[in-house]
Amino acid sequence: SLVGQWIEEAKSKLKNPGLIYPYHGGNRKRDPQLLSGNSIVVTTYDVIASDAFHHSKKGGKYYCPPLEQIRWWRIICDEGHSLRESNTKRSKAVLSLVADHKWIVSG
Repeated sequence: SLVGQWIEEAKSKLKNPGLIYPYHGGNRKRDPQLLSGNSIVVTTYDVIASDAFHHSKKGGKYYCPPLEQIRWWRIICDEGHSLRESNTKRSKAVLSLVADHKWIVSG
C-alpha cells in the first residue's frame, strides 16, 4: 500500500525519523494520545474521511475524530490534485485537521 511505501521512504531518507505510525486499516487505534506520541503519522485521505463521517454516525453529535483532536506541526498532503473539489467529504475532512503548516503537493 502507499502507506507502507511512505513509511519506508521516511525511514530511508531521514537521519532520525523518530516514531512512525501507520494509521490505516480497520483495526487502527483511534487514540489521539497514541497518535500524538509519534513523530510521523502516515494515513490516507479515505481513512481521514472515514473517521470524520462514517464514525461520527456511530459516535453521535459529540464525536470528534482522533486526528482532529491533535494540533499538528505539519501536515503534508500528497496527490493534492485529489483535494481540488472543496465540497467532497475527503476535502472537508482534511480541511478540518488543525496544523501550524499544511503542505499540498502533487507530482
